[in-house]
Amino acid sequence: MNFLLSILIFTGLIVSYVFGIDIKQLEGKSEQELYDMAEQYYKKFEDKSAYIICVHIIKNVNVKNKKAFYILAEILIRNVSAASDKQKVYNEVIKYADHIINNIDYYDSRAYYYKGWGYYNLGDYATAEFNLKKSIQNNPNYLPALKLLVDIYISTKKFDEALKISEKIISKGYIDNDFAKLVLRLYIDSDQISKAEDFASKYGAYLNDEEAHFLLAKLNYKQGKYNQALSYIDKTLQRLPNDENYLKLKVKILYAMKKYNEAYRMITEKLSNIQDEEIVIIKKDIEDSFFRKRVTIYGSILLVIVLGIVGYFYLRELKNRQAKKSIFDLKKLYQQKVSVKAENLDILINLVYDFINNYVLSFNSRMAIYVSDPRKDNVLYCYLNNVSDDLPDVIYIFPKYSGWLSEYSNTPVHLLSLQSDNSFYDWIGGKNIVLLKRNRLNFILSCVSRELLQAVIFIQASSEQEEQSILQVLRKYKEVVVEILEEIANDVMSTRFKEASFLDELTRLYNRRFMYQKLEQELEKASRNNQKLSVILCDIDNFKKFNDTYGHQVGDEVLRAVAKVFKGASREFFDWPFRYGGEEIGLILPNTSADKAFEIAERIRKEVSSRTFENVPTVITISLGIATYPDHAKTIDELIKLADEALYYSKRTGKNKTTIYTNKLIEDFQKTSVKTQNSSEGSDGVNTQQKNLDFKIPTFVYSLDQFEEYYTSIKDSYMHVIMIIETEISEILHKLVMDIYHNLLLVECIGMGVDNNKVTIKVLLIERKEEDIQHFLNDISNKYNVKPSITTKV
Repeated sequence: MNFLLSILIFTGLIVSYVFGIDIKQLEGKSEQELYDMAEQYYKKFEDKSAYIICVHIIKNVNVKNKKAFYILAEILIRNVSAASDKQKVYNEVIKYADHIINNIDYYDSRAYYYKGWGYYNLGDYATAEFNLKKSIQNNPNYLPALKLLVDIYISTKKFDEALKISEKIISKGYIDNDFAKLVLRLYIDSDQISKAEDFASKYGAYLNDEEAHFLLAKLNYKQGKYNQALSYIDKTLQRLPNDENYLKLKVKILYAMKKYNEAYRMITEKLSNIQDEEIVIIKKDIEDSFFRKRVTIYGSILLVIVLGIVGYFYLRELKNRQAKKSIFDLKKLYQQKVSVKAENLDILINLVYDFINNYVLSFNSRMAIYVSDPRKDNVLYCYLNNVSDDLPDVIYIFPKYSGWLSEYSNTPVHLLSLQSDNSFYDWIGGKNIVLLKRNRLNFILSCVSRELLQAVIFIQASSEQEEQSILQVLRKYKEVVVEILEEIANDVMSTRFKEASFLDELTRLYNRRFMYQKLEQELEKASRNNQKLSVILCDIDNFKKFNDTYGHQVGDEVLRAVAKVFKGASREFFDWPFRYGGEEIGLILPNTSADKAFEIAERIRKEVSSRTFENVPTVITISLGIATYPDHAKTIDELIKLADEALYYSKRTGKNKTTIYTNKLIEDFQKTSVKTQNSSEGSDGVNTQQKNLDFKIPTFVYSLDQFEEYYTSIKDSYMHVIMIIETEISEILHKLVMDIYHNLLLVECIGMGVDNNKVTIKVLLIERKEEDIQHFLNDISNKYNVKPSITTKV
């Protein structure tokens, strides 16, 4: 409990807590009675007594009483203004939230809100946004998280996102004084003046304190209603006469009203040490106006001539210096904001996106960023896309037509400028150009290092006005942008070297070596904390046949897509998705029971089977196995081995299913396999299925029991029919079975039973057109002189 006590030492509250409620009054009371007492004291602002009761609950009654942690966090938040070191308060609130998430309830929306509040006040908006989104994900209507997320979006100038959330809150009738001010500030800062005016008129009852008056003054100032603006700002300054923001707004209003003397007096008396650029400009302009009044006409003319000559040469030199300095400063800023923080390509690309928006374009644009595959010079993988789902995850290019890059390497170019360049058309393909035009991705920024393309950035211009704005920025800062694009290309290369030690290049999941390291750490932690640790192993069904049928290029796309599902199902910085090898993918789930792991595995399995892939006329399915420490295994190797056995059971008993390892399940399966083998042997030990013509059932053919089990698992998910063939063992039987097998799609299967010389073949056909089924039946019937029948039940 040391971390609970530490915050009170620096807030200065501990002295008063010593003389709070008598601890003896708490003895003999139930947990609920104690919590009710703490809540009452907190509501009466008797924080010292509420604190003592909550600490008593956590130390002596129930260490997992998250409501007690709530009150402790609220006490810190309420008293933060009195703390000498506010940063420690923010960090303590984050500690409380982490304790709830990691030890009590991982999905607690309120804990994620507290964590977001702490990071917001520490100035880490990205981490704050992440935690607030997690809070809303767990409780979409949790008002404090929604409000704070709006505040963050305003601060980061993401006005569209802020407006969506604000309108959602207002539509539900959730509004109070603070939120009304927040929404009004949003409309004003995003220059939606008419909406701001309508909102102020409708919810004026909530806008009645000095902060609200400041916002109303700002609104009227932007509308050119300077008298009303001055009236509101004067009301604000009556309460807080020395607030810099309020004083600066009054100066701007007085300057707009041409009350120069009053504005200048306020600047010199109350804002003399302020370095605000706009105030400095206003001050200088007023001084210039004063100066012009004092000089004679002839002196003014002479001064203007002299200053004009000197100023021309000075400004020209200054402009050159500023251009060089701006390139240097922006490169330095890029290295601080991006290069230093890029631990992997996913982080790098997101940092690049934020940097371009915040420091190059200075507004929030939408982009698609593709990174080249270092193993193949004809593949670009999408790492960021907030434009449209129409854009492909993979773009296949034609490197031999990359001549356009020699002219536009690391240089912004408009799509229209490339229309007449046949090499660009041949390089990216007509289909992709159509997609770029349809989604208004008019600006193309190639990132090249050492004459190798590393990444391509496509920027959307959603309107003619936005297109002109982007065009002006890219033209004005062309030299700066060229330098930044080369820095991005270098970072892509260097980040790849960092990733090589722990990431699989194709799937971007953790590699096998990192998996073993992490599993060793998590196993030790689970043992120390007496927790569960589960491992999921997955194998893509019929993947070899899939590769043989559609090619390895499409196979790679499927692997990446399945990997993406695994990554999406993982808790960030908590679970560890990895590629075990080949088509096997896995997931390490710390502090997770076998039953919970089964829920996660089933969610992954269903999502994969519901996906469709371009150029693949079938469904992709996966089989999964689960093993859990310490229920099933005590060591890493044993845990992997048993998960693999459970996976093997899923594969051999129907595929497209999830199995949790149990000794009985595997033993029964093995006994059944032995029994099936023995039952097919005659008294002389020779397999009766081989007595005639030495026929042996192929390994890819299910027994009729296995066929029925697989059929049962998928019959409700797909349209299907079953083809049944009754025949005898003959010379053509093996050819018949192979012919049927090679005509099956991936999720379809064949089962067979043999009784003496009588053979029953059942074929499950899924999502087939009626004419295709009839053609298949006629072909089999004519080739092998058999009479297939069709049914919809086993």
